[in-house]
Formats: sequence, C-alpha cells, structure tokens
Amino acid sequence: MSNVHPLGVRPFPRNFVVRVERAMGRGPEDATLWVAHCDALRLSTEARTCDALIERVRALVSLNYTGIDPATALLRFEYETPMREDERVAV
Repeated sequence: MSNVHPLGVRPFPRNFVVRVERAMGRGPEDATLWVAHCDALRLSTEARTCDALIERVRALVSLNYTGIDPATALLRFEYETPMREDERVAV
C-alpha cells in the first residue's frame, strides 16, 4: 500500500480508537491510574481519573497534531478494563 495520496500527502484520518486501561496499585495506599494508548496517533498517556485522561488525550492531540482538529476528530475511547458504575463518564 502506497503512502502517496492522489493529491499529495495522505491526510490524517478523522476517526481514532483510543484504548483505555485501569492500572491498579498494589496496595490501598497506591493510586489507580487510567492509561490511554492510540497506535494511529502514537500516543500514550495516563491520569488519575477517566475525565482527566480524556481531557489530556484531547490536549495532546491539539498540541501535537496541527492537521487534526480535536473538536471535529472522533476519538473513540474503548475501555479494556471494565468500569464501575460510579466511574462512567459521558464521552
């Protein structure tokens, strides 16, 4: 498959899958971290809450990819770790 687009440079896709996992601490004093990975964006980051993680991913997209508008790009968050009801956020 060629990387050459008929009009020149191949544009970024507008849809991205971001895989999200919960990294549990070993003891009660260890905090839980949420980790996000997106192979298409070569992005990996973490945050203490799911809300913070989503905001961080959007901020990194807007800072690192000038050809992608985070307001119009579809970032689909797929959760590898089942979430408890109190952790669910509207995305």
